[in-house]
Amino acid sequence: MRLEEIISIVKEYFFLALIVVIVLGIIFFLMYFIVYKKLFGGKKSLPKKQLFLVGLFISYVIMVIGVTFLNRGQNYQDGMDLSLFTSYREAWYSFSVRHWQFVYLNIFMFVPLGIFLPILHSRFQKAVWTIGMAALFTLSIESVQLITGYGIFEVDDLFNNLLGAIIGYGIIMGLIIVKEKGIKRETAENIGNLNLLQ
Repeated sequence: MRLEEIISIVKEYFFLALIVVIVLGIIFFLMYFIVYKKLFGGKKSLPKKQLFLVGLFISYVIMVIGVTFLNRGQNYQDGMDLSLFTSYREAWYSFSVRHWQFVYLNIFMFVPLGIFLPILHSRFQKAVWTIGMAALFTLSIESVQLITGYGIFEVDDLFNNLLGAIIGYGIIMGLIIVKEKGIKRETAENIGNLNLLQ
């Protein structure tokens, strides 16, 4: 899959994702203002940063669904490949750039999932939760592809998707740890400065 093809697919499903997020946003805000605020007298305000991240996450999920289901026809009846590293062997022995691109795409497609989950909820800052959710998501995609015939159930896809989520998780947790250490260092320095002033 060439870069132009990937960009074209992303553009196509970006607009679908944008429309879905806008519709869901309108429904959510109507429920929030009419049901929660007016009927139940709710006092909690909506955190804008969290809403933005949830909107981005929903867009990402829709784009993944678009790429894995809507981008292909129903011509993969009873397709299963349960042997690990088949795609790697095919790419290696055929020396095909296209085969390697599919491997990379399956990895990179799940990197954002590993990044989004720990940001959206602190529970996912534990590796077991993020990896578990990534496994559930990719297993769901592969199972639906098998049942509907819109793809092949491949163990390699499960492996590559999980690898992508782990890479994303590693990136964001590295950034979170660096940020927390920086804050702790600043706090310690500020306390040290206050002690010197006394």
